[in-house]
Amino acid sequence: MIRTHNKLGHPDSQIFGHVLPDQGWDATAIEGIKDTHCPSCVSNIKPKISRPSHLTNPREFNELITIDGVEWTPSQGTQYYFYHILDSGTNFQIAFRSAQRTSSHLIQLINKHWIQWAGPPQRIMTDSAGELNFEVVVMNFPNIFKVRISSLHKFLFKPIGKWESVNVMEPYSRGC
Repeated sequence: MIRTHNKLGHPDSQIFGHVLPDQGWDATAIEGIKDTHCPSCVSNIKPKISRPSHLTNPREFNELITIDGVEWTPSQGTQYYFYHILDSGTNFQIAFRSAQRTSSHLIQLINKHWIQWAGPPQRIMTDSAGELNFEVVVMNFPNIFKVRISSLHKFLFKPIGKWESVNVMEPYSRGC
């Protein structure tokens, strides 16, 4: 098979596989083309051009913050719950403990740990499992602070580094 491949001028395996049935080759031999590697063809493969990564538009500080809640259990067994806020424009981040996991308590914590010193952000993004999706926050928070809240769809998460994102927003993105 390699000799035939060489005599035909080193055709691509797909093209070679289409020609062989017309020449009366056995189906098992044709399937073997997928496992056959010609040393000349392998050495002449051009490098693939890498695609550039996605560049986002530059953001200002406090234009978009992302919030996620994390439950942490150290080796002693005591459970702690804290929230992590990341500013997408500057990658500035803070984390703070929370005694409760209620929507009203979360609004107080965001006000205390972010809004009092940085001002209200233009947008807040969170995952769909967080407290920011409950009716208290979605209906009241944008009206109090004039903030647009977005939520990532819960079935489409793909971890890609600093934030879990799939560029798909829930249809009820509220606010300004």
